[in-house]
Amino acid sequence: MHGAPAQFRTTTSLPKTLAVGQALPTINLQVLDAAGNLTTRENNLRVDVRVSSSANLSVTYSPRTVSGGLVSFSDIVVTGPVRN
Repeated sequence: MHGAPAQFRTTTSLPKTLAVGQALPTINLQVLDAAGNLTTRENNLRVDVRVSSSANLSVTYSPRTVSGGLVSFSDIVVTGPVRN
């Protein structure tokens, strides 16, 4: 056990492009303390996803709970206007 949770690190590479309505690959996150150590201090921490974009995007997913300092999202789908 290390310090309190302070940041996340993804262990997953995300695609540069994605078809509208296509699910993202599973996103695995590590919960780290301020020093960058994996922390198992908060196993009941709920994690949500937010998308920051100038496009009109919508995200569907199920919030997840941290376990052993890890959390995974396997059902994230981003929808929005189609761009050419």
